[in-house]
Amino acid sequence: DDCADSRERSELTERARSRKPVTGLQWYRWQVYFPEDYEVIYPARVVHAQFAQQRLGAAWVFEIGATGVLWVGNRLDEEGSYQALIDEDSLRGQWHDVVVQVDWSNKNGVLVVWVDGVRKAQFRGRTCSSCRVYFSYGIVREQITRFNQAYPGTALPTQVVYYTNMRRSRLVTGLKLADEPSLTLEGHETTPDPATSAEKNVTKPKAMTAETPLPTVVSETVDTPPVFESLPTQKPPTDTVSEDDRP
Repeated sequence: DDCADSRERSELTERARSRKPVTGLQWYRWQVYFPEDYEVIYPARVVHAQFAQQRLGAAWVFEIGATGVLWVGNRLDEEGSYQALIDEDSLRGQWHDVVVQVDWSNKNGVLVVWVDGVRKAQFRGRTCSSCRVYFSYGIVREQITRFNQAYPGTALPTQVVYYTNMRRSRLVTGLKLADEPSLTLEGHETTPDPATSAEKNVTKPKAMTAETPLPTVVSETVDTPPVFESLPTQKPPTDTVSEDDRP
């Protein structure tokens, strides 16, 4: 019950939700735009994308903190850990391309995030618990009572965020948009899709040359994980954030 939990939302979510745990490698991609007049509503929290588990709530969140930074955070345990993705100075007035690679596992998984082709965050370890995971995006405003207490008599400002080009695939090649020659990600080398390579050597009849949309889910062949370098796990700045408050 969002109202009972001091929460409100406007979200879109995956239509098909697996009744069985999701396992193995998955790729996700979306593009997001924060207008120039986007307002931070701290001490309330705003989640703009999340990987949630059925009946268990969010496992990973992409949220705006007190300083106006977009963070990715792990909510699988009470401690949590966060890494910064987009600084406040770069957040507004431009499109951002977000790519996420996740090896879903309740023991030894990996989650990596790229923003505009640059690797910004990575986690190793448990990436889910029940692993009945689904993706959603939009605006989820949490802990609204904290805003009301901090600013009595002030209405929450309207927030608008734009999204486009949502993708999910077993292969990174399945994320490529029709009008881009390739998808380049820092620190990741793409293994060619055998089916795609074979198609280059086949002359197709004219009736089959029309461009078709990329499928939502492609071959079950697993893409080669990137070579990882150590990136420090960060906590959100504490100068303006209470000890129990993450971004």
